[in-house]
Amino acid sequence: MSTTQHNQTTPMTIEDLAELIRGQTRSIDDLTISMNQRMDQIDGRLREMDERITTQSSEIITLHEDHEKLKNDGEVIQTTLNVSVKNIEQRMREEARRLAINSNILLFGLPETQGCLDLAKRLMAIISPDFAPTLTNNRLGKETGEFYKWDTL
Repeated sequence: MSTTQHNQTTPMTIEDLAELIRGQTRSIDDLTISMNQRMDQIDGRLREMDERITTQSSEIITLHEDHEKLKNDGEVIQTTLNVSVKNIEQRMREEARRLAINSNILLFGLPETQGCLDLAKRLMAIISPDFAPTLTNNRLGKETGEFYKWDTL
């Protein structure tokens, strides 16, 4: 860039003025080129950022969908587990009841008197001499009028 220096006593010629204008025009052109290059760089970076944001947004959406699927799967598993635990607990109670019933000895045809309990004690002494638990008289049916309705076990 060349500029012509003038002191205040020498008047400026048209050539000097034209050279000054050409120099200023070159400076403006250089600045415009530099600004355009900088704008191109900024535009490229903005495009890269936009692509990254789009990619990250897609990843976030995918992660959110995966999270929802896992949450729903977890709820299904929890429900299934709860049902399974309840079924196992019910089955354990039933098995415990069956085990308790299996150890019972039922005597049919004995009258419901104290003599019946004495007879049952003598019978148990013959079957198992080491038998010590207390014998009780428990009816298996519910009384309904003159007849007994037998419960299912």
